[in-house]
Amino acid sequence: MNFISQNKNKMNKSLILTRIKTSKGFKTDKELAEFLDIKSSTLSNWYSRNAIDFELVFTKCEDLNADYLIFGRGNKTQDSDIIMEPTSEYHKKSVRESELEYTVSVQKEYIELLKKEIKKEE
Repeated sequence: MNFISQNKNKMNKSLILTRIKTSKGFKTDKELAEFLDIKSSTLSNWYSRNAIDFELVFTKCEDLNADYLIFGRGNKTQDSDIIMEPTSEYHKKSVRESELEYTVSVQKEYIELLKKEIKKEE
């Protein structure tokens, strides 16, 4: 199954939901809905309408690699090997916080790009 649906030439958002479910070890859609803090009926609608709340998904999944979630490529989780033996707990924390802030900013930019693509398709 491709990221872009062959028939409609649209992004297959159920793959993103499936990748989250798999990465987090959830067995059921109910577990996924609880993790995302949405009703099961909302999740069901996302599947049937091929639509998701990207901002919510990326906020809840900031530990997961956006490339993996969207395209199915790369590591499932954000690279944590970037930190090279920090000398103090403060340094570890500040480096990790900087990485997370950068990741969130990149993901927000990507969400905006995806929103623009979706509007073009509509």
